[in-house]
Amino acid sequence: MDYQQLLEIAEREIRLNLADDDLLRRAVLQSGGLAAEARQNYWRLRANQLREQIAAAGTDAPVLEIASRLDAQDRRLRSRKERARWIWALACIAALIGCVVCPWLALSAYHHG
Repeated sequence: MDYQQLLEIAEREIRLNLADDDLLRRAVLQSGGLAAEARQNYWRLRANQLREQIAAAGTDAPVLEIASRLDAQDRRLRSRKERARWIWALACIAALIGCVVCPWLALSAYHHG
């Protein structure tokens, strides 16, 4: 697995909030608190850590397992966002119907009452 792919895995870990807290703290300390530089430092540290895992295992299997776990987490987050989007759309439609029906029913009650 090449270095660029390892960096992309590290970025996905950050984006999905699955980053290694110790490495993240170390990256922030090395960057002096600058967020963008800390992110790049984390990428570098995590890529080197993944390289060591590949070297120790002699195969890409540990990294591929991490990548598949990240894919699964990404799919879960996307489905949750999609579900929330549909719930929000249904709530808006119900509110629009309520905005039309409530005054209509109030006027109908007033005229009949």
